[in-house]
Amino acid sequence: MKKISELVDLRNQLQDMGLTKINDNFEMSLSTIQKYLYAIDAELDVPSEALIQNLTELSEKTAQTNESFDEYLSDINKFIKKHDIHLRESSKEISQASTNNADNNILEKIKDREKTHSDETIQYFFERCKVYSSWKYPGMHIRPGVGTWTRNLVDVDPLYLVDIDTALLDPVKKIFNENYVSRLRFHRISDVDKPIFNGFPENQFGFILATEFFNQKSLNVISAYLKEIKRLLRPGGACIFTFNDCDYKEGVKNAENNYDCYTPGNEVREIASFLGFEIIKTQSSNGTLFWMEIKKSGKLKSIRGGQTLAKILLK
Repeated sequence: MKKISELVDLRNQLQDMGLTKINDNFEMSLSTIQKYLYAIDAELDVPSEALIQNLTELSEKTAQTNESFDEYLSDINKFIKKHDIHLRESSKEISQASTNNADNNILEKIKDREKTHSDETIQYFFERCKVYSSWKYPGMHIRPGVGTWTRNLVDVDPLYLVDIDTALLDPVKKIFNENYVSRLRFHRISDVDKPIFNGFPENQFGFILATEFFNQKSLNVISAYLKEIKRLLRPGGACIFTFNDCDYKEGVKNAENNYDCYTPGNEVREIASFLGFEIIKTQSSNGTLFWMEIKKSGKLKSIRGGQTLAKILLK
């Protein structure tokens, strides 16, 4: 049997062909032809009954084909879900290993993955983060790693930097000057703590970014984090998180190689929707970076009247 990654790739290629859309356009053309035939019938004595009947039958057959195609894609999805049990079980082990092991090659994996991103991917992700970053609201970066993405959050005040071990936060301290580092708030979190973000201010954060963190978390753990992130966000606040989107072959390959957890994007979207988040977008960039942008319902408001003007210098 083919690997799940190969099946996902074949399914996606079928979806991308857009058979239903092609058939819908074809059916519209058939309908237009029929209108012309009826118009000609009204003016001229040219037999068209047989042709009209053929067009009607063809239109009905096209509709049946669309239905059969959708059912076939649904069957493929059911087959994938029936045979991806081993990937889901492996994800539980990967997720468990990520809870308390600061030496689990975390920083090395971050560096290796970031090397695979194209300049276009990096620039676009920067721009998406900047959309939600504002000095008016507190912000948080979960797993800042070596600080690649943290550089774009310097507008946020105050900025919380968190991970499972404070040692993992040391690299990001080295990219900013001492004055700015003294303003940052460093915290440790743990999956086993209930609540995870105990002691953090609730309904205050305007933006929370999680990078290379949910990639190592199973679906149920992601759900637990998103539930608490919703508690931290103020109404209208947003969260961007990277994850291993196994709606794509590249994501499934990561899971097959025990590099990341098996987390299909459609199931992550179901979790976010169930928790009441508005899903802004799910993005795949060149198969190297997958992320989701979600928003808490409500309108973002702040009573801050101005920002202390200063330029944050990198080392």
